[in-house]
Amino acid sequence: MIDSIDPSNRAIYLYYLARAALREEQRELRDAKARQAIKQLKKIDTKHLHGHLSELQEHLSHIKAQEQRILTHQKEEEEVHKKLKAKISTLHKKLEKYLTTQTTRKKRIQELERKIRDALKTKQEHIEQLKKDIGKLKRLYSTLKKDKKISKARLSKLKARIESLEGKLELLE
Repeated sequence: MIDSIDPSNRAIYLYYLARAALREEQRELRDAKARQAIKQLKKIDTKHLHGHLSELQEHLSHIKAQEQRILTHQKEEEEVHKKLKAKISTLHKKLEKYLTTQTTRKKRIQELERKIRDALKTKQEHIEQLKKDIGKLKRLYSTLKKDKKISKARLSKLKARIESLEGKLELLE
């Protein structure tokens, strides 16, 4: 039977089971005392009957008061138990929300870091490509400068293009 109970709730279950067993044992003890008192009443004569009746009434009122205290205490414990369960449930929900938020935040951070790396990588690649292009254009310019057949206008256009790319490169770096 105890195997069917959730392991996290077994201690609570055993605690309340032990308390119920103790109350049952106390109830049986009180009943036995009451039966014993009734047996004694049957044995005694009427002279002592009034004394025993008052003793029995006191005993019964004591039993009733004790039962009432037990019921009150049990209701208080059940109320505390319900409040604790509600708090645990609330905290569990908050923890789940927090963990979900943390996971989402981590994923978002990783995504942003990846985008930044890609952007930096792309920028770096772009800079490298510009450097290569400028180098090629400079070599082409020096080759064309030596060739007398190329017009000065075309050479000045090429030189302007090289200067434009160098300006762009400075801005990127």
